[in-house]
Amino acid sequence: MRRALIVFALMAAVATLAAQQPALKSGIEIGNVDPSVRPQDNFYRHVNGRWLASTEIPADKAGYGAFAALADKAEADVRAIIEAAAAGGNRSTGSVAQQVGDLYTSFMNEARAEQLGTTPIKAELQKIDAITTTQGMAAEAGALSAINAGGPVNAGIASDKKEPTRTILYLAQGGIALPDRDYYLQDDPKFVDVRRKYQDFLEKIFTLAGRPDAAADAKAVLGLETELAKIQWTRVDSRDALKTYNKFPLESLVKEMPGFDWMAWARPQGLDRAVDVVVLQPSFFKSLGALVSATPLPTWKAWLAAQYLTASAPYLSKPFVDASFELFGRTLSGQPTDRERWKRGVSLVNNYVGMAVGKLYVDRTFPAEAKTRMQKMVGNLLEAYRQSISTLDWMTADTKKQALDKLAKFNTKIAYPDKWRDYTGLVIKPDDLLGNVQRAERFENDFQVAKLGKPVDRTEWLLTPHGFDDQGRHYDGTGALREWWTEADAKEFEKRAKMLVGQYAAAMPLPGLHVNGELTLGENIGDLGGLSIAYKAYKISLAGRASPTLDNLTGEQRLFAGWAQIWRTKYREEEIRRRILADPHSPPEFRVNIPVSNIQGFYDAFGVKAGDNEYRDPKDRVQIW
Repeated sequence: MRRALIVFALMAAVATLAAQQPALKSGIEIGNVDPSVRPQDNFYRHVNGRWLASTEIPADKAGYGAFAALADKAEADVRAIIEAAAAGGNRSTGSVAQQVGDLYTSFMNEARAEQLGTTPIKAELQKIDAITTTQGMAAEAGALSAINAGGPVNAGIASDKKEPTRTILYLAQGGIALPDRDYYLQDDPKFVDVRRKYQDFLEKIFTLAGRPDAAADAKAVLGLETELAKIQWTRVDSRDALKTYNKFPLESLVKEMPGFDWMAWARPQGLDRAVDVVVLQPSFFKSLGALVSATPLPTWKAWLAAQYLTASAPYLSKPFVDASFELFGRTLSGQPTDRERWKRGVSLVNNYVGMAVGKLYVDRTFPAEAKTRMQKMVGNLLEAYRQSISTLDWMTADTKKQALDKLAKFNTKIAYPDKWRDYTGLVIKPDDLLGNVQRAERFENDFQVAKLGKPVDRTEWLLTPHGFDDQGRHYDGTGALREWWTEADAKEFEKRAKMLVGQYAAAMPLPGLHVNGELTLGENIGDLGGLSIAYKAYKISLAGRASPTLDNLTGEQRLFAGWAQIWRTKYREEEIRRRILADPHSPPEFRVNIPVSNIQGFYDAFGVKAGDNEYRDPKDRVQIW
């Protein structure tokens, strides 16, 4: 929902500027329109049909579309900024220019990676080999977690959902390398083939690292991860805000969830400072202890080595890089070739010192007046939400009052932060790629851990759960997780949400492959609500005037066409299958066609009537916000 709000603001901006300045072009790429497909029958393919027919996915991508094209342009601009930093002289150690430039330089030095071979990973692998107890295994898992290179569970620090002014530690299930538990558990031949190729990958990296029995270790690791997958929750259950809020004192995990040494795991990360912890999937944590006892220690050691090598492979010599791409690029996403090294280098720098790069980028490309203009347009969106909530025919007055209070407390963040993040203390060297990555991961770990016990900083540039989706609705205006809806309103909301689940569950991006309407529900509500609000915000911007016609399209038609246009995307089949299992967003065609089929403004704009494919009987249309 919150990502969608940015998109809707941009859409409203285009439409509003068109209304204010009639001389402008519409912004709709008319050449992509397929006139053989009626907008009333398949709006997505009407707007994008010619583009879909003529566009080839680049060989280094699993998918391509409007956002990818924008990303490519931004990536090229960022490359110029980063390479200028790398080439600049007289840079002081620890400066932004030095960190950005030397991190990129270390990645681009392929000869250095080949020269080092396995040297960068030997010390950590020796530590893993030296483990003699399950306590030592837990401690090493914690050490790897601190550099984002392994561990059976994932840690995060954020505001307490029930006391949103304070921070708390969250723990979530983990331990598997493939995208979802179903990759391990489904008998479909495609998943069987992925498991075979994953085992081949493990054997390859074990061999490259010099393990004496690589084949047996690979088989054991796959077996252990299969057992971990069996005790994991589904993604649908894991997104339930109420089911996943289970608070414990950290020290009580030893009693409540025995078998795994939680304190030994927490100490290397600095997480032993936490007083309380929220466990997202308690049954996984309880079962993990039993699995630790039932699994031979050598298997756990092989698994730790696999986790570490998998995380390190992209930053080692070419055989490791190629093995990593073969599994995670070609097999899982259908991507024929790896991205050029400079592109991967730009991504690396963005991942680890992104705010520093962002400041340089904003200074060059985003004038302050553009932010001011966006703030005005987001103001229209918020006013549209206020009007919409006030007039909802299914929500009672008390819940409306609290919803409006929540809306009034929205802290909108547009374009860039007022205060930029400081990377002082992060050591970056021009000839130590893996070391740079691990130090950057540790720097991020320590940055997050430092928040424990401190008040939540609402000015920090991140997003909190204040949205109007099926999970955001559980949070009040302060961000607290509580039931502020009346029972009748909650039932009415759930009835509408269930209808939307059914609409998406009927959609098939590939023959026999249905969208998971429950997994994607939050984003689907965000799309539907956001597009509805964007339409209302555009009407507000017109101030009662008729919309101008540009390129033979009314303003209302352009708004909906803009929605269809931004989602034009093509994915490879493997990537579609991966996303259906792991991505909470619906495939692009359905992100367009299903929301518009529920909005009366679309019917009015394009004259949709009974018998058209986009038509839904009024009683079957879903309106939430």
